[in-house]
Amino acid sequence: MTLDMQIKQALDTLRTSRKVADGVVQINTDCVYPDYSTVTVVVHQNAHSFSVTDGGHAVEYLRSYNMHHNNWHRYLSRFTKTAGLTVAKGEIWAEEVSAEALGVAIIAVANTAKEAADVGHSQLSIRKEKSFKDVFRTFMEHRFSKSEILHEYKLPGESNLLHTFDIAVPLPGERLLIIDPVVPDASSVNSKVVAHLDIRNMGRSDIIQRVIYDDQDNWKAGNLSLLRLGATPVPYTSAAKNLEDMVSHTVQ
Repeated sequence: MTLDMQIKQALDTLRTSRKVADGVVQINTDCVYPDYSTVTVVVHQNAHSFSVTDGGHAVEYLRSYNMHHNNWHRYLSRFTKTAGLTVAKGEIWAEEVSAEALGVAIIAVANTAKEAADVGHSQLSIRKEKSFKDVFRTFMEHRFSKSEILHEYKLPGESNLLHTFDIAVPLPGERLLIIDPVVPDASSVNSKVVAHLDIRNMGRSDIIQRVIYDDQDNWKAGNLSLLRLGATPVPYTSAAKNLEDMVSHTVQ
């Protein structure tokens, strides 16, 4: 097989599609959001044309990270105007698209959704009225089904003391992820370090330990170093990619 054929085959495995309903198809594009999840678009076949939408996924992505904007329509319009697209009910649209222009419209909608998510990920603020623990739990429930998540999971450490971890998730390969949110105060940091260190000292390779911290908060380098004594600290904005790698056995 020639190199160009190998490249085409590799790309074709990414560009999958599925029928959602009659005249409606969802397409996985080559674009990715900041957490490396695939940007999808939905194509609607109309009587004499097509329409393409991101299905509201750009806004959904930002909300899953608890990013906040007072007017999502105005926020998305910053990106759609230059691309000749429109916004309706939090969704990015290319409307009245001809068959000849359909490919370009799919790319334009996907790129615009990606750009809106990229910019929002770095510029929008996290809602502060919710505690970071609440934000973290919402994030986990967006990544795993509720039936997979074990809340307030209790596990004895090497000292035989019983520790409580905010969330545990069974992973493929008979592994267990125990994961906690942590905020930059001494009591929170110390309690997480003590609990995770006691588990780490058991030397169980089937247990994966993580602490998630809000990297938009005011963290001192010393506190982050202290966290590493107990478990691997993961910045909130990179959490989705880290979890994806763990599920796929890329990291331990």
